Amino acid sequence: MLLVYVVLYPRSPLIYDFDMSGLVNAPYAVISEINGEQLDVDNVTQRRFRGFCHSPHVMEYVRKEFLSKKEEMLAEPDLLKGELSEKEIKGIRNYLEQFFDIIRDDRLFKNDILDNCRTK
Repeated sequence: MLLVYVVLYPRSPLIYDFDMSGLVNAPYAVISEINGEQLDVDNVTQRRFRGFCHSPHVMEYVRKEFLSKKEEMLAEPDLLKGELSEKEIKGIRNYLEQFFDIIRDDRLFKNDILDNCRTK
């Protein structure tokens, strides 16, 4: 089952297809190249933020929005019972929890998100 989340920021939906991400960890997933640059990661489950830079106000707004949706997002894997094994569901939940660990911690948020954003 393909998971798609829609994040709304000023009336502009951003749709993200997770089948090529670490969340799903599909056997056919590959590490992306961006503008001919091979990312410095070993596998698709290794996180490296490559989104675009925005003002600190916008980044903090989006951070708080995700944090406010934490419980709702962590409940989503349970909807896959019967479709996925308990082990797979636990792996998805753990992957999501690691994301929230990063954005909750000021130092990790700066190091893993803010310091890795793209300008082009």
